[in-house]
Amino acid sequence: HRQCYLRGLGRPQIDSLRRLNSQKSFDLTDTLNMELLVTRRALEYSSTAFVVHPALLRVLPETDAEANA
Repeated sequence: HRQCYLRGLGRPQIDSLRRLNSQKSFDLTDTLNMELLVTRRALEYSSTAFVVHPALLRVLPETDAEANA
């Protein structure tokens, strides 16, 4: 099932989701980040609170080595 959740995500998207998860920051002027919001891979709880979708967070690779496995 892991591949289903990650389908269509490239390294830039995965890096952005990792950054969101670790730093809790999300630049809304970045087109890539807006795409993650529109596709509900990133969720907006308020104008300043964003999180990675919980189902995706469970399978999100923590390292590049995991992403390429």
